[in-house]
Amino acid sequence: LCEGNDLAPFKYLVSTESPEIAFLLLNPKEILTDYEVPIKEDTSAQLLFQGQETLVYYVIVTPSSDMRNTTANLLAPLVLNPTSMRGCQVIQEQGAYSVKYSLFPAGV
Repeated sequence: LCEGNDLAPFKYLVSTESPEIAFLLLNPKEILTDYEVPIKEDTSAQLLFQGQETLVYYVIVTPSSDMRNTTANLLAPLVLNPTSMRGCQVIQEQGAYSVKYSLFPAGV
């Protein structure tokens, strides 16, 4: 996970095996302060989540040459447990969020 002042509020998740592969990430609370995703038991087990740790959420951003068309996948966030150093993508089968949520709505 790469971050820096020049990237804020974005971060990059870079492959350790193929550094040319990277995903642009954003904390979903930056765009929706009430963003929540339920975590199922099997996901908690995969993350080694005991309930005391604070999980960290990121959404994958799809940039566009026209910034107004940049979107974020709010339906399938990445969830990280900093304590166990484990993470996974939580794919919600149904939900109130979009896979192409506009970061720059019309008129902005």
